[in-house]
Amino acid sequence: MIAFRHRPSGTTPIFREVRKVVYIDREPPAIELEQAGLVTDDDRPEFVVNALDRTTRSVYMFLNLQAGEDPLSMLTTLNQATPYDRYTYTKSFDSVLQPGANTVTVVAVEDSGNTNVLTETVTLGTSCPADFTNDGMLNF
Repeated sequence: MIAFRHRPSGTTPIFREVRKVVYIDREPPAIELEQAGLVTDDDRPEFVVNALDRTTRSVYMFLNLQAGEDPLSMLTTLNQATPYDRYTYTKSFDSVLQPGANTVTVVAVEDSGNTNVLTETVTLGTSCPADFTNDGMLNF
């Protein structure tokens, strides 16, 4: 943008350019769950979410949502993750993980209102559902 200033007549024009930086973010907030794909024996692990693009304002986490449930309609302070560091959020659930595969749904929200929903699997106990003796062999 060019702005002109008042000047006496007959002199050269005095103007200056005004520049302003504008950041337009059209992407949802990028996040990752550190425990994605984890096999654990701890039935109440502390989950850690990293905000990768530094625009995340808040993070919400859900454990074992039913198919078809919309996590965006359930965002409350009860399921909000706690900021641990500037771009790291943590949450421990009140309920315990069930034996086998569990789903952890993470919702990240930006100031602009953009959201990102990430669903990952965390396994309690053995990594293979058919390995009942934990010896690395399938038991049928």
